[in-house]
Amino acid sequence: MKRMDWNPSSGDADAQYDALCAPLLAWLEELRPGRRLRARDGTPFIRTNRTCICFCNLRDGSLCSARDICRCYGGVSMEELRPMKGAKHGRDEQSE
Repeated sequence: MKRMDWNPSSGDADAQYDALCAPLLAWLEELRPGRRLRARDGTPFIRTNRTCICFCNLRDGSLCSARDICRCYGGVSMEELRPMKGAKHGRDEQSE
């Protein structure tokens, strides 16, 4: 297959998926370092202080991005999303 013969429709699907996950991605990227969360499949993560790769998988020690949590681990568990109000999270909500 020639390089120019590839089907660009998969890029459209990725863009649509990213658009659907945009609010969750924004919320994940705004979490403070040290914040723990659980992915939908049960995998525990902790937010690190790194800029590009910002989460550590606590099962195997691998680093991943917010987008990886959405794509590879099914997003965030419902227990994590219940307290989500805008960009506030963690201790900010508990003190209100």
